[in-house]
Amino acid sequence: MRPEDGPIEKHIRTYRSLLQRGPLRLSLIEEGHARMGSSLHPLASSAEVNVSAFLYSARRLPDCMATVDRVVMGQSDEAFRSSGLIDPSHCRQVRAQSRRRLTLFDGQNTLAAHICSPSDLDDLVPALTCFQMEWNKMHSKLASSDIGGMMASNSGQVQGSGEDIRKVLHISRDDWEMILQIWGESWDERFSAIAAGPKDVTVELASHDPGRYRHAMAGWLADFRYHFRDLDVGRRPVYFVSSNDHSLANLLSGFAAKNREGILDHVLEDERLRKRWEVLQDDDPGFGDNLLYYSMPSRISSDDRCTQALKLAEEVVGIRRYEISRFVDLQAQIIEISKLQPDRMDGRLAVEEASLLKDSRALILNVDYPLGLAAYHLLTQLMPRLKEIRGVYIMGKAATLYGRLGDVMIPKVVSDTHSGRIFTFENCFSLGDVRRHLRDSAVFDDQKAVTVKGTFLHNKAVMEKFKRDDYNSIEMEAGPYLLAVQESQRTIGQKSETALDVGMLHYASDTPYSQRVSLLSKGLGYEGIEATYACTLAILHRILEKEVRGVRGGNGCDIDE
Repeated sequence: MRPEDGPIEKHIRTYRSLLQRGPLRLSLIEEGHARMGSSLHPLASSAEVNVSAFLYSARRLPDCMATVDRVVMGQSDEAFRSSGLIDPSHCRQVRAQSRRRLTLFDGQNTLAAHICSPSDLDDLVPALTCFQMEWNKMHSKLASSDIGGMMASNSGQVQGSGEDIRKVLHISRDDWEMILQIWGESWDERFSAIAAGPKDVTVELASHDPGRYRHAMAGWLADFRYHFRDLDVGRRPVYFVSSNDHSLANLLSGFAAKNREGILDHVLEDERLRKRWEVLQDDDPGFGDNLLYYSMPSRISSDDRCTQALKLAEEVVGIRRYEISRFVDLQAQIIEISKLQPDRMDGRLAVEEASLLKDSRALILNVDYPLGLAAYHLLTQLMPRLKEIRGVYIMGKAATLYGRLGDVMIPKVVSDTHSGRIFTFENCFSLGDVRRHLRDSAVFDDQKAVTVKGTFLHNKAVMEKFKRDDYNSIEMEAGPYLLAVQESQRTIGQKSETALDVGMLHYASDTPYSQRVSLLSKGLGYEGIEATYACTLAILHRILEKEVRGVRGGNGCDIDE
């Protein structure tokens, strides 16, 4: 099921073609961007400020965008250097709040962005365009006001109150509160920059060789294997998981339980979380543990000793991290199942005969899910290099057309707009695997999902077509992963007698049919933590139970001759 050859596909072809010819001013494609009617940017053609769309794009770009007017995209540092457009050695690495992408800033006006698949182009160009369009709307309103004029003529110092700015921008109090929540104490600096001048960003390609997408991922994989060379990853059974960089580790390390009081103190300092804790504390302890996991990052980031203690707690149970690469900004973890300690695991992970896990040779390879087609390049590079892969498990966020925020969807059909294929597969997860770990959220099985080319690249007409065809989830990685599995299946079958387990779980991070009930412009907060851990528990249960059966049956400690 391909979207009709309408304004979205025409816009994609336009900016890809223009980028092939040379530098592209985003202002030249703003009209085409607005014509798409993007569900994430519904007010693109309006003079009204679209706060949700602006914050969504801003969170997926580094903060230095306030001074950037040139973005160079390339597939490697070598490509940047050879192009003469930017020298990576003179740049510092910068990060976005809500998008993992290797980006470098020259300290002046140029951002270098590593792209490791066409999905990066289809993610980055629309986000930059939206950011510029909404920035310029706000600049125009501020520039024509007294408060904006004073901000511009007084070195960007805010003159007046936030309420004055809100009224000038004609935005709602809810939108203003969302801005304050996301920008925090730096809100005045951000608006000063907007008042100081409009945006006129130029984007260009350092080089564009489609074959180098595979090369970049191969480079990442080579570095990854060298980093864990002592584990001999290629010759041991592997369970591949695409999820995030924290939930598996939190359930297995026991750190939260050991440091419960300190983390709980941190929870109780936040009024919203305290109220949530009061509801959960007398309920099933597991739901309270979810809240502790949710609060851990902010607690740990404020204390270096906690950071080191967490690292040690993970290493003791066989969790090792890989976080820095020259090729792709993709974090990963290796988990040695034999080193797991059942008494440290989350209580919901009770597995019969868990003591047998000490005899397992298997590893869990967990990656912080790559974007779009990068998932395909990763898995197609990885699978032929493994002697035995016992499972592929995909957990990710999705927009839902029927459910609520935090609901879980279990797909059995995935339509991939990249390849034009429809995959019908045997999903190893069922309703009962997830439902027992949910309190406030629902779970839907036998679902249909569609993989789109980018978060901005669908509109109301396309969503109506998805809905008519009974598709519920809209996401970005399922199709590429299943294509990689399909292409590699014959090779895997030759290498192992163990059937390949495939499982996929999506949890709702956005409801595009209900703009007020949306997480587009803010991070997935506690609304998604229950679903995250319900899905993670289902994946870990599946892996650990399979491995216990394997060890019991004599397949867990086979020795290579």
